[in-house]
Amino acid sequence: MRDWGPLTTANTTAGSSSSIVAEFLYSEGSHNVVVVDAQSYAACAVPSNAPTLTSGDDRVALGQQGRWFFICGVEGHCQSGMKLAVNVH
Repeated sequence: MRDWGPLTTANTTAGSSSSIVAEFLYSEGSHNVVVVDAQSYAACAVPSNAPTLTSGDDRVALGQQGRWFFICGVEGHCQSGMKLAVNVH
C-alpha cells in the first residue's frame, strides 16, 4: 500500500506572482485527500461540503498565506495519523 508520501511541493513563479503547490501521491482508491478546516483536522472529521481529491496524483495550489489542513477521508486513516497541516508564509 502506498501512502501519501512523499509529499512534494513545487514553488512556481509566473511574472510577479508566486505560488506553492502541494502534490499528494498515493494508490488511487486506497486513499483520498480532503481539504478541511482546523476543527475538522483536529477531529478527523470529513465535512459534507469539503473538497475531496481522489486521483492518486493530486495537486493543490497553496495560493494564500496561512494554515492549510488535509486529511485522508478513508475510515480510520486520519485517526492513524494520515493528516497534514501546512503553514504558508
